[in-house]
Amino acid sequence: MHRRFVLWFAALFFAAAAVIIGGAILAPGLLGGYGVIGRLVLALAVFGLCGIAIDAVLQVRAGARAVTGFLPPAMIVLIFGVTFPAEITALAQSFASRGSPGIRCAPGEDGRYYPRLVIAGQPVDFVLDASVDDVVLTTDDADRIGIDVASLVFDDEALIGNVRSVAATVELDDVQFGSFSIADLPAKVSANVLGGNVLGMAFLDRFSRWRIENGVLILEP
Repeated sequence: MHRRFVLWFAALFFAAAAVIIGGAILAPGLLGGYGVIGRLVLALAVFGLCGIAIDAVLQVRAGARAVTGFLPPAMIVLIFGVTFPAEITALAQSFASRGSPGIRCAPGEDGRYYPRLVIAGQPVDFVLDASVDDVVLTTDDADRIGIDVASLVFDDEALIGNVRSVAATVELDDVQFGSFSIADLPAKVSANVLGGNVLGMAFLDRFSRWRIENGVLILEP
């Protein structure tokens, strides 16, 4: 009974950690760069692993073979370490630096950063590009967050890389990124499909400082 309780208790925290890590992989930035929730779940996952390790020690002391007792925690550590090395590192760094401000965003598989912002209550995925000046939205996402695209005047342009697109200037009043709120964020709605939404320097300039540490983007409000 004791062993079963410990294993179920630990499995609960590992499941929660897997959800947080999975969310970070599928939608980097959704959880505010790991924030308080990420650090809490990391701590709980470590606590759960300690529970399994204690159970293994009790089994060995009760006469079980060491290989049998320590196999479950060893397998869990191996699986998590091989599957989520970058995410676990980012979470650990966030936990270790819990006293310092900042929103953290792990890179995608291609090394770029894909923050998810919540605009007017709707999640919107972006790619971060410091070489672009503006925040650029596609017409589909602009319509989804409540902008009347049909009434826009496309008398401006958006430059992404070497591609110029006819665009309309708008202002985003209700933008949330993790725990950071942004009001009156200027943006452009592109009349052409340029591959997705882009966050340029107009977004980064709203932070007092931004940097990359060990591959993780850190934005300080």
